[in-house]
Amino acid sequence: MPRLIRVTCDGWADRITVRMLGGQAVKDWSDRIDNLTQGFGATSCRVAVIKGGRLLLTIPRSDPLAAPMPALPIPDEPSVGPVEIGKQEDGRPLRLKVHGTHVLIAGATGAGKGSFLWDTIRGLLCAMRAGLVQIWALDPKLMELSFGRELFEGRYAADPADCADLLDEAVSVMQKRATRFAGLQRSHVPTIEDPFVLVLVDEVAFLTAYQPDRQLRQRISAALATLATQGRSVGVGVMAALQDPRKEVMNIRNLFPDKGDAHEQRGLKHRGRDDVRPVPIPPKLVQILRQHIEEFGVAEDGRLFRSERGKVVASTAYTEVWQDARALALTPAQVASPLAHRPYDLRHAGVSLWLNAGVPAPDVAERAGHGVDVLLRVYAKCLDGQQEIANKRIEDALAA
Repeated sequence: MPRLIRVTCDGWADRITVRMLGGQAVKDWSDRIDNLTQGFGATSCRVAVIKGGRLLLTIPRSDPLAAPMPALPIPDEPSVGPVEIGKQEDGRPLRLKVHGTHVLIAGATGAGKGSFLWDTIRGLLCAMRAGLVQIWALDPKLMELSFGRELFEGRYAADPADCADLLDEAVSVMQKRATRFAGLQRSHVPTIEDPFVLVLVDEVAFLTAYQPDRQLRQRISAALATLATQGRSVGVGVMAALQDPRKEVMNIRNLFPDKGDAHEQRGLKHRGRDDVRPVPIPPKLVQILRQHIEEFGVAEDGRLFRSERGKVVASTAYTEVWQDARALALTPAQVASPLAHRPYDLRHAGVSLWLNAGVPAPDVAERAGHGVDVLLRVYAKCLDGQQEIANKRIEDALAA
């Protein structure tokens, strides 16, 4: 029988930590979520990996979000956040970081995207009164942000051309601040002279994807991209809402950190929130992995790599270490080339290696966690040194 390690209960859920049997996989548990749910007499059950061999079963017992919430009180003290905008599913306050980041909100019609916008405005009202925050609103459908025109003090636009003008003005403010801040400060502290500017854009896809005027569409997209790449450190943020977050609809979506955090926290792409996926690795790499864990251990939540304080490693740290490793492992000509330019290129190289080794494309796609079409279109690359082998095969075929 699996070993029961710990049980904790609170007003929202029961949490059970178990040690799996030898030879069991996480998939053996995730495939039986319905059985676990019925066995515990609950409406749902979630399976998450804590670390090797240990699972956390979360069984919700109540739903704090079942009933509508009254409006949260307006803060007494001016602050730029994180802004409390509601409750999480376990009843804890839901706080959204808006200063020092950019936020993209996606949801179907009627899903409640407007509540994110208005709860953010409500949470910033005290700071707006103090002159520490300005809200600039773009409302192309005229049905969401128009109720707050007086709050925005003239910084409101609905006509697409006016929206483009307002965005250009925001870019101008951002660039002037960057010129003044250069060499003096790297992060923004709201003041009356330089307040935090939050650009709210409702139905942003109408301006970036569905706008019939091509020049206007390009102008708006360019301004949003400029704000999203350069505005954070000088106190200019963007919060945009849309129904369809696909790349072809919002081609700058990667410039918006998920949930307003510096680090993306989510489940597997295009899968359920609690889905898991087994990743087979060769025995030699298993040996290296086990040696690493034995020497360095893992973080409290099971992550393999962590900072000195046990936190998430900054993306810049990975980049710096990777560049040092390239310089040590590659020739000067290879270092100057695009070869293994990013850590993520290891994924491309691994997939290409499997294909070149003769592993069938469907098997490679399953191991990599995506479809064959994506495999061949995006990830299959030429390996360094393979060109000579390919040329020799072509020559041999022609000579036959």
